[in-house]
Amino acid sequence: MPTLNSRRWSAVSLRAALTEFDWSLKASDFADLAAYRQFYGLPEAVCGAHQAGWSELGGYRLYTQFWAAQNPRGSVLVVHGYYDHSGLYGPLIRRCLQLGLNVLTFDLPGHGLSDGAQATIGSFDEYVAITAQLFRQAQTQLPGHWLAIGQSTGGAILASWLLHARLQAGVDAPLAMLLLAPLLRPAGWSHGRLLHRLLSPVLTRLKRQFSRGGNNPEFSRFLAEDDPLQSHYLSVAWVTAMKQWMGWVEQQSPLPFPLTLVQGDADQTVDFRYNLPVYQRLFPQIQIHNLSGGHHHLVNETAHRREQLWQWLQVWLDDNLPKSA
Repeated sequence: MPTLNSRRWSAVSLRAALTEFDWSLKASDFADLAAYRQFYGLPEAVCGAHQAGWSELGGYRLYTQFWAAQNPRGSVLVVHGYYDHSGLYGPLIRRCLQLGLNVLTFDLPGHGLSDGAQATIGSFDEYVAITAQLFRQAQTQLPGHWLAIGQSTGGAILASWLLHARLQAGVDAPLAMLLLAPLLRPAGWSHGRLLHRLLSPVLTRLKRQFSRGGNNPEFSRFLAEDDPLQSHYLSVAWVTAMKQWMGWVEQQSPLPFPLTLVQGDADQTVDFRYNLPVYQRLFPQIQIHNLSGGHHHLVNETAHRREQLWQWLQVWLDDNLPKSA
């Protein structure tokens, strides 16, 4: 869980101290980076080498991090959701390391410590191209068994990458992907689509309404009050890009690929009742798990719901990594 001492680190100071991401994956550790890890409750470098730096991808300078597991059986690329950044994924990163997975993460453009206009994008194609480019670099620099996990918009990015490039598991893509509450149609889209049509000609952003519900109110409070990397506005351009992406993705033909999807049935961020049948049509081999009472940000759910998620994560790894990995 993120800590509350916002005086312990400075985003400006950390950004100034960062250098190019080093694919030799030697541990990079200095005061600003250690303070960042401590603030967000991320694994310390002593648990395995932690490399952090800039990756030049798609015309952006993106904050990229890598944690090395002891005796790794494979590696996983983690793609975060809208408004998120990799600092919020400590519980998932820690669990993956415990299960013997190296972890590669990055902040999307306009998110966290990465470059780009805050919380916006011109096209979801940019997200897909950046993710594909980073994966190709990782696959070259760190050969072995690769998996991928995406939360919300991150799940949509991974699914779009598969559909756009018609990828084959383990050939030009990870062996398997795990989607956590993936985006397709957001909750309340009928009203949101009308509002977007009315406001997009005259406004560039709307004041963000932070959710105070969910099963983990302390995490919700942290996002609204204490996380210095949170955007406080919804970008109208981002909604436009999402709307264009939604029209594209639903027109795609099915793709056989080993996908696993976890969805909470109390999620009020995505319209999962609409979304799940679409994902089932697009990916006929998909396996879906329902997290009873689960809200949207599954990685930061309550402890007992996270434990169920970790059990599914273990099964997913065992099903998709060679036994001799």
